[in-house]
Formats: sequence, structure tokens, C-alpha cells
Amino acid sequence: MVIQECASTVPSIPTEPVVPGRLRAELERVRAGGSPLGFVRDDILASWRESATLGVRPDRLDLPYDPDADAETALLRAGRPALDRLDTDLDRTQISVVLGDERSRVVDRRAADRREEQRLDRLTLAPGYHWGVGHAGTNGLAVACTNGSPTLIHGDEHFVDALTPMTSAGAPITDPRTGRMLGALALVCSREVANTLLLPVANRAAHEIEQRLLNGTSVRERLLQEQFLRARRRARGPLALVSSSILLSNVAAARFARPADQPRLWDLATRVLRAPGENGSAFTFADRTELYTNFEPVWDGPDLAGALIHFRRRVNGATASARSATRSSAPGRATLGWESLTETERSLADLIAEGLTNREAAARLFLSRHTVDSHLRRIFRKLDINSRVELASIATRRSAELRTPLPVSTSG
Repeated sequence: MVIQECASTVPSIPTEPVVPGRLRAELERVRAGGSPLGFVRDDILASWRESATLGVRPDRLDLPYDPDADAETALLRAGRPALDRLDTDLDRTQISVVLGDERSRVVDRRAADRREEQRLDRLTLAPGYHWGVGHAGTNGLAVACTNGSPTLIHGDEHFVDALTPMTSAGAPITDPRTGRMLGALALVCSREVANTLLLPVANRAAHEIEQRLLNGTSVRERLLQEQFLRARRRARGPLALVSSSILLSNVAAARFARPADQPRLWDLATRVLRAPGENGSAFTFADRTELYTNFEPVWDGPDLAGALIHFRRRVNGATASARSATRSSAPGRATLGWESLTETERSLADLIAEGLTNREAAARLFLSRHTVDSHLRRIFRKLDINSRVELASIATRRSAELRTPLPVSTSG
């Protein structure tokens, strides 16, 4: 079953270098600022450079420890059954399972046997230790979290020397409701027993955890999601739904509404809906965008479950939709440059500037991964750029320009 579903996505285990130590020599060339000879995978090369930039040393593995790693979280609750199942399925395979949070901090693990448990302990691959690229260099758990895609790191592809005897296959875990990165699941074993099924098995387990997170959604959260999707179909401007625990946004609202805004939006919603005369209050988002809000209650029986929010921008005393306010005043849309981007493309550019992966941006915008990929290709063509770094620079500059407060009339 796993083989049939995942075979097309399984990378080959890199072959061992003909010349012993060839990859380590390439790593030293990269650390010295040189270019490799061409046989290092692009994703490995990018991670090596990031590790070096962050000051990681190949000859040292000294990881920070967080004693609060055993705190109960939704990721842990959904992850434990998957880890237990893998622990049984992988019995006698010498393959261990590690679960890390969004910071690549280990929160749980299942060692294959006593010998593997001791080996993991020596590497401090244990709950509480941070395995991010900035601490442990290139490894499957960290790269999966950073790139948001399944990743297999084999032997000498690891940045730190102490990790080269092993293979690590990591698969990202995202919140299926919001697209937010929650962490990653990694399978770890010695390089001698590694095989091409490591990655699809890890990927399947990560998907299982995501489904458990989705199935654990309360009846009330499902009600809110249904109300939001229904309202989104008829909305013409920025729309969001907020409750005590979630914030959902359509494409237009995702440009400024962030998870960090959820607590204050919910506080404003509950105050306004208790005193309806205050509807239309101004709200300043975390990125300093100021918009005016109109709240519509969502009821769960007699209880206030959430609120739909329509956003408006006030210009010269008149209220206009934020979407209309950002449109070009020209009669036709330009074909190149920032003004040529559609509302969806601008929203996507803003999310990329925040560092979201294509998968995370797709979930945030309620689009498919394929659609996001297509949008990015069009954005690159319209802006005449070739990288996400260039896009992030342009989007950040444009956002800073838009933060300039608009004049607000004090009359009427």
C-alpha cells in the first residue's frame, strides 16, 4: 500500500562516493566559500550553506536543551498513536522514530532497541534537544521543517561529522486547518540499513498525524469552517472568521491578517457584538495595517461561537473595501511589474516574504499546491525575477510603503 501510493515520490539513496570522503571534501569547499564540483544535491547544498552561515561546526554537536519539551500539545496527542504504530511495524528493523516540533525540538521518540536507544542518547537525539539547522546542521528532521517537504539525508550529506554514520528521513507535519507548520516526523537508522522506503513511510506517518489533528477538530470548529466557506463564496472583499481559537482568512484578508492577530481580533469581536453600536471600529494589525471592521456573529445554539469579519479602509471620510482601495486607478492592468499582479498573486507574494513554503501558503490561501506553483511562475515572469529572495525583498518593500497611514476625515 505504502509503496503503491508513494513510489513516485521516493528519491534514491545516494550512492557512496567512489573516493572515500568526497562529500566531506565538498563540504569543506562550501564552508570556505567555494563552489562544489556538481554532484551535491541542490537541497543539500542549500542546507550546508545555511548551516555554515549560522555558525555550525562539523566537528561539534552541542545542542541546546529545553526541559519543557514534555508539555502536552496537539502535535503530541496526535503523534503518539502514529509513533506507537511505527514502533510495532518497525520492530527488528533497527529504525527509530523521532517527532519534533516547529523548532525541530524533539518532543517524543521510539528507539528500535536498547542499542539504538543508547546511540540516540549519545547523539542527544532525545526529547528536549533542539535539532534545528542552526544547531545540528543539515539533518532530516530540521530540513523537513525548514523546507516544508519530505527530505532524506544520507551519511556524509549530514553537516555534522557525528551524524555521518546515519541516515535520516524527515516529513513535515502541518495543521490541516491553517497550514501552519507544526513540526516533522523523522525515521533514523544507520546508513548501512537505509533503503528507499524510509521517506514514504515517514511521509505516510506524517499524513496520519495530520488526519488525526483534523479528526480531532471539535464540532464547533467544523461549524465555523462551514460558515466561513459559505461566506467566502459570496464575499467580494477581505473576509476573515475569528473565534477563541482560530483565525481563517480569504485571499484578500490573508495579506494582512496573521495568526498573531487572532487574540486581539476575538477580543474586539466579543466586545463589539455585545454592543452592536460599536460595529465599524478600527483595528491595527501586527504589520501596522489599519482597517475598519464589521462583525457578523456566528452562533452555536445560544452561544457565540465566532464572528465573520468584513474589512474596510477609510479614505477621505468615505468607507471603501480594502480590496478596492489597493487596486490600481489605471483603466487597465499593467502587464509587468507589481501593478500587474492580481490580488491573489500579491497575497501569495506577501506570504512568501514571511517565509512560508508553497505548501503552507496554499493552505493559508485555501488553494491547491499546484495552483500556488503556477501563481509563483507567473509572479516571477511579471516581476522579471528568478528567486524567492528577490520576491521577498520586493514584497517587503511594498508592504512598508502601504503602512503609511491614509488621511482620515474628521468630518461627518
